[in-house]
Amino acid sequence: MRAACIGSRALTKEQLDICESLGAWLVRCGHIVDTGNAEGADQAFARGGNTVNPELVHLHLPWYNFNREAIVEGNQIHLLDDLKESEFRLYEVIAQQYHPNWKALNRGGRKLMIRNSSILIPPPEFWPVDLCLAWPSDKPGGGGTGQGMRIAAAEHVDTRLVDLRHQSPADLFNLCEEIRETAP
Repeated sequence: MRAACIGSRALTKEQLDICESLGAWLVRCGHIVDTGNAEGADQAFARGGNTVNPELVHLHLPWYNFNREAIVEGNQIHLLDDLKESEFRLYEVIAQQYHPNWKALNRGGRKLMIRNSSILIPPPEFWPVDLCLAWPSDKPGGGGTGQGMRIAAAEHVDTRLVDLRHQSPADLFNLCEEIRETAP
């Protein structure tokens, strides 16, 4: 299973600990963690996965130097610049479609949103994302995470979306059991 693990840069320590634990659990169960390597939730999911097996942590980077200090040897790196032109354009169209104010974004902001598209809809040579764990910010629209959530919830995307803001401890336990049961 591939899990898109996305979230806000501004989480509490407790929220980051939950993301880190979920990243470790996914990898311990043999699943791939796909994330964007941004500070906060993305890096917490990756840190957790890296404690188990960095090769199952896939980092989608909008540009080469994006938070390079957080990359661990063995992480699988997916750079937007390495995509085929047709794939890049497809992700750009998807990003435009789901962003509420695309025209207001600068070039870097657009690349971050295009990167979000690539996390949720991997290139054809990879299997699809089955699960999206998201911890959005409280700002209207959920920030970049909200963008990823809108893509994950789209009719044509067959991905289960879990908004971690609304999960009780019992819900998280049940989620972990489901993840364990789908281990390869």
